[in-house]
Amino acid sequence: MVEGTHSVLADGLERERLQLAIEAAQLGTWECDLAKAVITVSARAADILGVSGLGALSVETWRDLLHPDDKDRVYATFIGAAAERAPYREQYRVRLPDGGVRWVAASGMIVGEGDGRAATAIGIIEDITDRKLAEEALIGKSHALAESEAQYRIMGEAIPYGVWLCDANGGARYVSPSFLELLDMTQEEQSEFGWTRRYDPDTVKAMLDRWMHCIRTGELWEYEHRILGPDNEYRTVLSRGRPVRDDDGTITSWVGVNLDITDRKRAETEVARKKAELEIALNQVKELDEAKSRFFANVSHELRTPLALILGPVDDLLANPDMPSAWRNDLDVVRRNAQTLLAYVTDLLDLSRLDAGPMRPDYRQSDLAESVRQIAAHFQAAAARRGVALLVDAPERLAAQIDPAKLGRVIFNLMSNAFKHVPDRTGLIEVRLRAAGENAVIEVGDNGPGVPGDMREMIFERFARGGEPQRGGGTGLGLAIAKEFVTQHGGTVVVDDAAAGGALFRVVIPLTAPEGTPVAPAVGDALGDVVMVAEGGSADAIPSDADGAAPGEDRPLVLVVDDNPDLRAFIAKSLSGLARVATAEDGVDGLAAAERLAPDLVLTDIMMPRMSGDRMVAEMRARPHLAEIPIMVLSARADQPLRTRLLRGRTQDYVVKPFAADELRARVDNLLQAKRARDLLWAEVEGRQRNLEELAREVAAVNRALRRNADEMRVARDKAEQATQAKSAFLDMVSHELRTPLTQLELQLALLQRRFRADDAIFADIGAAMGRLTRLVGSVLEYSRVAGGRLNVRAERFDPAQLVVAACADARDEAGRRGLELDCATEGDVPPLVSDPALVGVAVRHLLDNAIKYTPRGRVSARVMATGRLVRIEVSDTGVGIPPDRQQKVFEPFEHLEDVDRKHAPGVGLGLALVKEIVATLGGRLSLVSAPGQGSAFTVELPSMEGTR
Repeated sequence: MVEGTHSVLADGLERERLQLAIEAAQLGTWECDLAKAVITVSARAADILGVSGLGALSVETWRDLLHPDDKDRVYATFIGAAAERAPYREQYRVRLPDGGVRWVAASGMIVGEGDGRAATAIGIIEDITDRKLAEEALIGKSHALAESEAQYRIMGEAIPYGVWLCDANGGARYVSPSFLELLDMTQEEQSEFGWTRRYDPDTVKAMLDRWMHCIRTGELWEYEHRILGPDNEYRTVLSRGRPVRDDDGTITSWVGVNLDITDRKRAETEVARKKAELEIALNQVKELDEAKSRFFANVSHELRTPLALILGPVDDLLANPDMPSAWRNDLDVVRRNAQTLLAYVTDLLDLSRLDAGPMRPDYRQSDLAESVRQIAAHFQAAAARRGVALLVDAPERLAAQIDPAKLGRVIFNLMSNAFKHVPDRTGLIEVRLRAAGENAVIEVGDNGPGVPGDMREMIFERFARGGEPQRGGGTGLGLAIAKEFVTQHGGTVVVDDAAAGGALFRVVIPLTAPEGTPVAPAVGDALGDVVMVAEGGSADAIPSDADGAAPGEDRPLVLVVDDNPDLRAFIAKSLSGLARVATAEDGVDGLAAAERLAPDLVLTDIMMPRMSGDRMVAEMRARPHLAEIPIMVLSARADQPLRTRLLRGRTQDYVVKPFAADELRARVDNLLQAKRARDLLWAEVEGRQRNLEELAREVAAVNRALRRNADEMRVARDKAEQATQAKSAFLDMVSHELRTPLTQLELQLALLQRRFRADDAIFADIGAAMGRLTRLVGSVLEYSRVAGGRLNVRAERFDPAQLVVAACADARDEAGRRGLELDCATEGDVPPLVSDPALVGVAVRHLLDNAIKYTPRGRVSARVMATGRLVRIEVSDTGVGIPPDRQQKVFEPFEHLEDVDRKHAPGVGLGLALVKEIVATLGGRLSLVSAPGQGSAFTVELPSMEGTR
């Protein structure tokens, strides 16, 4: 009894301890009645399964709690364990009421009754969600680490640098293939410090000492050394490495890279060498720049003395009231250009001073408003000559502490720049001065082309003049000097868009000198040593064109194109006794004047605004009606390539400024004489061509007469061919033999006519007779070729209407002499014709000659039309007409409407025979409609000879 009691107490105590252990482990318990398929769960098990408040649930309800991916597997395991009385252990996920998922671990065993029949399964359940998440994270890290290690190894093998890994003692554990390739070693050969065998022996010890020092101290490793490469050439390698430490800070390994910097070292050496060369060159440039500045300063000073000796006497001469006006004009030109040269010299002198070192302003008490008005007054005369509106807006007085000479140069340079860009007659320049707090603001605006945005900084650089030469030229230093002087005053100068559409230059300078700077009192001359040369020239002395020449004057016309008004006037005056002179101030006006005036010679400068001289020359040569005008270039550029290019481009002469007036006149006279000779030659050639045409008409008449004689000589058919050949040979001989004396007679007649300068009717009659004879001989020669079968057809596409118009033009003079009207018309659209235009032209001219010859009064008409696929040419007249019994005979050689002893119409009777033969040769048809007293109409119908093209 006592033992049984102790056993019960012991079992109870053990159960209580087990329950405490289960609760401490946050475990839940479950018990399943397999017969009833009901699971009883503890409160903790209900919380884990997400069914808090339920003490029991069916097996089917528990199954529905399982995650869909785990449901079948877990249920099968539970049923299998119950059937085999085997222990049950499984991990699965359950779905919670809030949509979440929880991992659980369940285990149990089957408890049977005495008869061995399974009755109950009991077990425990545990929430393992945190553990599962940790495992998944660990697995992910493991995979990532493995992937990272693989990636780093691949990267180490792919990059061109040598990647290496050493242990804590400096022994190599891994070297990438790229560094092994440089070492020309395998992994095994380089281990145990084997890599040192490829290093420069003289540097190995120092390198290893440094490496061991870093191993001991953990300092970062960086070292340059030389390695013998596979090509037995030493390469320079930069090695860098850092230690890898554990959590305790102990060095566990070293990782680093080796970089082949041979090419970089060579480049650094080359750069160092180039840098040394550049420093030497820079020093030389500085020395040359200093020498240039000294040269400019010396030259400027030396030039100012002779310029002063020029300007002084010139001013004295101009002060003489008895000076002749012609001399006064010349002296004005000398004075104006000497002042211009003095301004350029002053620019160079200022440039040399600026390069020599900082120029401090000479501050004085000044009236800035009065300075602006004085400077603007120097431009009033030029503005009036050019029709430019000059507006000045300044207060009555504006006291300022400035350097009046330097600031006067600033204002003058800005105004001069504006005058170079505004147009004549419509130009506008506005100068404004105002106070703005402690500063003075000076604005110079115009209505010129303005300054593009990308050039607004560049125009203040030295020698910058933009893309095109400007009116009045210049050194390109004005704006640069202005900016320097403004900067010395502590001010700024910028360019913007003006209200009038051009450029607006704005200068802002302090009204007071810097503190501590001495300021001198005002002086009488507010502008100091400012050189004033206003723009505009002497336009009044320049002829604008040649329209003022005397009517009927036959002197040649010379067009002078130059943007310098004084030079235009000088050239015009120099050539006044040699030719008429017209002028233009740039290439655009020059090209327009050449179109309008058609001069005999063009003299042009190269550097001009709007259009340069070489561009104008190219434009003239591209236009047929201007292409033959002689051109002489007058340029200050002694540029041999430019000179060669222009002379090759059909420019007749190139003269470098300065030039002597006598030399210019001689060169111009030579070109004008050559032009005159060429014109006479062309006139002679044209006159000779007209004489040949008259001779051809006369020869045609002779040819017709010879054809009639040849027909009469045909005795028998079997001898016709021989007779024709003999006749053709005879006609050839006669025609050629007649041509030679005829040509000599023409030349002798022309010489006699010129020698006696006679327009006598006798010479005219002789010339007309010779023309008829020449035409007769030509007709005979043409017919001999046709009859002899030596007529070559050269088919080509041409406009028959234009051909008939040209034939009518040739016959119009003869028709006019006879008092006849000659009409030429085209009816409808006439397509191009493929035939021999030369032969068609001969036929049409003979028909027109025949019509004019036999029409004493009235009209001769030529019409062209298309009839189907044929071109029809009809020549009709209101002449005497042809009787029906003679209409076929007129097409035979040497036939006439009149008897020979009574004929009055010239010709030998070959014209219509030639027409008939030509039309037949071209595959056409010739017809005649005529009646006595009612005129005649000859019609030619021609097909296109497409197959013979």
